Amino acid sequence: MSINIALPTKEGTKNAVVALPVGGIVPLREAVKQCLGHELPSQSFTLSDTLKDITNDEDVAQLLDGATLVVTNVKDGQLAAPARERISFQPHPKTLTMAGDYEYFAAQGRHPFVYALAEFIDNSLRATRNNAPKPRNISISLLTTGTGAAKKGLVCIQDNGCGMTKHELNDWAVMNYSMEERGAQPQEPEAEGRGRAPAPAAGRFLTGDLSFFGSRYRNHEAVYEEDMVHRNPGDTSTLSTMESPFSTAATNWIQEEVIQPEEGQNEAFTRVIIGDLKVDILQQLADDAGGAQICRELAHVYHYYLHGEAGNRLREEGLECPTVLPNGEPLPNIVLRHAFDTRVLWERKLTEVDDDLETRMLRAHKSDFTFSLQVPEKGIVNGVLYYFPYENDRETVPLEAGPSWAVAAARPNGAGPTQVGMHTQAGGANGRTHAAAAVGGTQFGRTTQAIGGAGGSKEVSQDYVSDDEDANGLPHRSSIFSAFWQGRLIPSAQVDSLPFMDAIRQKRTAATKDTLPDEVFGRLRGALFFGPGFRVTRNKLLFRDNLPEVLSTAVPGDRNIEKRFRDWLSRCHSTLDKSFRFSNLINSREQAALRARLGEGITAFERISDGNRTISTGDVVRISAKPAVIGRVVHFTVPQAVRDDGAYSNGRVHVEPLPKGIHGSNGPAKDFSLRRLDTVLTGKETEDHCSKEMAKLPMSLRVEPMRFATGQVVEMVAGDDVPETSIAVLNGGGQKLVRAFYNGEKQALMVTQNLWRLPHEGAVLPSVAGGGDAAEGEHGVKEIVESESAECPAKRSRKGRKGKRQQDEETAAADAAGEASGGAHASSSSSNPAELVVSVENKTPYKDAFVFSRISDGLKRAGHYVLEYFLTPVVEGQPPLRCTVPLVVGPGAATCLKIAGEGVVAIASRVIVLGETMPPFTLFFQR
Repeated sequence: MSINIALPTKEGTKNAVVALPVGGIVPLREAVKQCLGHELPSQSFTLSDTLKDITNDEDVAQLLDGATLVVTNVKDGQLAAPARERISFQPHPKTLTMAGDYEYFAAQGRHPFVYALAEFIDNSLRATRNNAPKPRNISISLLTTGTGAAKKGLVCIQDNGCGMTKHELNDWAVMNYSMEERGAQPQEPEAEGRGRAPAPAAGRFLTGDLSFFGSRYRNHEAVYEEDMVHRNPGDTSTLSTMESPFSTAATNWIQEEVIQPEEGQNEAFTRVIIGDLKVDILQQLADDAGGAQICRELAHVYHYYLHGEAGNRLREEGLECPTVLPNGEPLPNIVLRHAFDTRVLWERKLTEVDDDLETRMLRAHKSDFTFSLQVPEKGIVNGVLYYFPYENDRETVPLEAGPSWAVAAARPNGAGPTQVGMHTQAGGANGRTHAAAAVGGTQFGRTTQAIGGAGGSKEVSQDYVSDDEDANGLPHRSSIFSAFWQGRLIPSAQVDSLPFMDAIRQKRTAATKDTLPDEVFGRLRGALFFGPGFRVTRNKLLFRDNLPEVLSTAVPGDRNIEKRFRDWLSRCHSTLDKSFRFSNLINSREQAALRARLGEGITAFERISDGNRTISTGDVVRISAKPAVIGRVVHFTVPQAVRDDGAYSNGRVHVEPLPKGIHGSNGPAKDFSLRRLDTVLTGKETEDHCSKEMAKLPMSLRVEPMRFATGQVVEMVAGDDVPETSIAVLNGGGQKLVRAFYNGEKQALMVTQNLWRLPHEGAVLPSVAGGGDAAEGEHGVKEIVESESAECPAKRSRKGRKGKRQQDEETAAADAAGEASGGAHASSSSSNPAELVVSVENKTPYKDAFVFSRISDGLKRAGHYVLEYFLTPVVEGQPPLRCTVPLVVGPGAATCLKIAGEGVVAIASRVIVLGETMPPFTLFFQR
C-alpha cells in the first residue's frame, strides 16, 4: 500500500510515492523530504488532500491506499502551480451479472436530455441533504454560442454540497457499485405506529438518497481515464478546450470561488461541466421558448422536494408555504438559466413553475383519498387518490402535455444517440479539486442506447419499442397512478389500478352502477410513494420490480379500505359531478304537485344539455335498462331545491314508456338516472318501436274445432250439445300467449265464453252496438254481462253449470209455440235485447290454449244464437279482442204430443160435468 505525493511547480508536477503505513506526521514529512527534498521550495510546507491539511498523526492514520497528497505553501496554503494526477475508474464485478437487465433498454419514447439533467440533480440533492441550516443551492446553466453548423453548447450543474474526494469520485464513477455495497444504503423512515409518531419524511420518503447507482460503462474499458487537476481557487489557467468557446462564463464561475461566502453559506461546492452537445439537443434548447418544457418536466420530477409533502397548492390557497422538508432539511433552491454567448435568454426557479402535471392535479382535484399498503419484504407504500369531477360540460382530469420535440422524427446525417462530454470539478473547503474527463452514456429515444467516453461512443441497437405510445412517441396517460421513488418521480412507471379498487368495480350490481358508473373510475388520478426497499433502473425511468405483481400481495393499512373507498367515490360522484346543465323550470303548479309527491328537496326542469346534445320534455328517448325502455320525457329532476338554471349532479329523467297501449297513460312516470340516457329517437324510430311492441300483444283468437273457425253459420238442432271448444291467443308473430304486458306489467290472460240467443235474425249483439266504437264496444260487453247476470245468473265454471235453470212449463210451451209460428212475435219487437244463455270465464290455460267444456242445455229452443269469445285484459284505447261463431238452431222433427195448461190440472183435480166449460189446454210437439 502507498500514497502519492504531488508537488506542483512551474515546470510541471513532480510526483513521489510513500509506502504505507507510516508512523505518523513526522515520519511522513521526513519521507517527503527524502523523495522531493531538492525540489521543495523550503523546509516549511503543508500536505493537503485538497479537502483538509494533514497536520497530525490521526490524519495520517486515516489515509487510504492510493490517496494523493499535494504539497502547498505553509504561509498561504496555495499551490505553486496546478497539479495533475492520473485517474482511472474500473467497473464493478456485478457488471457481468446485471448485463441483461431491463434497465439497459431505451427511454420509452422520452427524450433523455431532461432526465440526464435529472441524474445530476439527484447527485446534488444527495450532496446537499446535510446542509442545514445552510441553504441547498443547485443551479443549471445552459449555454449556447455560434450559429448553424458552428453552433455549440455547454451545460454547467453546480451545487453547494459537500463535494467529493478522489475516493468518493471513484466510488461514484464505478458502474453497478450500488449504495448498498458502499455501505450507504438508505433506510426507510419508520412509519407511524402504536404509541409512536411517524419519522420525518415518512409520508413521501423525501430523504434525498437519490443517487442510487454508479455511472455507466463503455465496453471493457474504463468509464474514463484522465488527469485530475488540482489548482488554486480562482486559477483560470486550467480551462479546457471544451470550455474555451464559453470562456467568459467559465472564468466567472472560477472567479466566484475566491469570493468570501456570506454568513450561513456553504464554502464547499461541486461543479459539473458537460460539453459537445449534439445538434438535436441544441435544437431542443432553441425550440423550448422560455425553458417551459424543460422546467415543467423537472418540476414534476422533483415536485415534492421543491414544495414539501403538501405539494404546490398552498400558495394558491393563500397558506404559508413550508421552508423545510419533514426531516428538517431546507427545501432545495433549483435554478435553470439559458444564455446565448453572454446574454441571458431566460432564468427560472423550479419552485415558480405552476403548470407541471403534479401541480395541476393538486390544484384541480376536488377530493382526495389517502391510504397505505404494506408490501412484504419491501416496506410501506403510501398512496393518494384524487377525484376530478365533470364540471362545466367537460372533464377536469389534467392531461400531460407532450413536447413537440419529444422524439425527433428523423436524425439528420444519420445522427446517433446523444453523447455528452463531462467535466467534473469537486471542491472541498477551498474548492481545489479539478478533474477533467468526458463521459457518455445518455440514453436516447426508443431505438438506441449510447455507451461512450472520451475516446468516442458506440451505438447499441435496441429491439424494444413501446407499444403504448401516441403519435408524438409519448406514453399514453391511461394509468391511474404515477409512481414516486424516494420522493422523486419515476416517469415511465405507472400503475393502472389496485386490488381494493378492482374489487369495488367488479362487485357492482346494475343498481349500484347508478351511484358508481364506469366513468367515475376514469376521473381518478393519484400517486404512489415508494421507499428505498424498491428497486429502480439506473436511468430512473422505470422500476426493476414488477409493480402490479408486487402490489397484488400488499396488505392495506385499513381493514375497511374497500368500504371507505366505495363510500368516498359514491359521495364524490353524487356531490361533485356536474354532468348536465338543467334549464327551464316547470311551472309552479306542477312543481308543487311534484314536490308533494316526491318530497320538498326536488326540482324539475324541462331541458338538459351535456355540451354535445340537448334533450327536452316531449322527446322520445331510449333508456339503458334491462329490458331497455323507450319513453317520452315528462321532465328532469335534481335532488335539490333550487330556483335557477344551472349544472347539477345526480339528476334523473322521468319518462312515460311507449307505447301507451302496453304501458298505460294514467300511471306515474318512471324515473331513471341520467347516466342511463342512451339516445333520442326520431319519429320513424318511435313509430317502428311502437309497431314492434304492439305486435307482441294478442292480435287474434283461433277457435277449434275447425267448423267453428270458418266464419260460416253453423246449423244445429234444438237440444243439441255445443261441443268442447278451445281458444288459442296469438300475437302478431303467430305465437301462442298465456301472459302479456298490460299497463307496464306482465298479466295473465283470461278468455270469456258467452252463448247469446238473438231475438231475431240479423240482430246485433249488445257488445258491438255503436258501430264498432272501441270504447262503446268495451263497455257494451261489460254492461251485457252485468245486466244479464242480474236477470238470469248464467255465469258458470269451466266444467259447466251445477244444476239446470228452473222454468215454468207454461212459459216454455208458449215460447215453443211462438217459434213454431215462424217467430212472428220475436220479429215484431226488434227492441228486445239478446239473451245471455251461458257465460264462462277461463283463467287456467292448458297447453297454451283455453279449453271450454261442452254446453249440454244451452240450445233448448230453435232460433239464432251466437257463440262469442273475448279476451281480457283490454289494450287501453282499443276494443276487446273477440271472435264469434253464428249458430242457427232448428226445431227438428216432433216425437210426441204433449198436453199442458189449466185444463190438464182441472181434469186431474175434479169431476167434469157435462156441458161445463173447460179451462184452456195447450198442445205442443216435443222431440
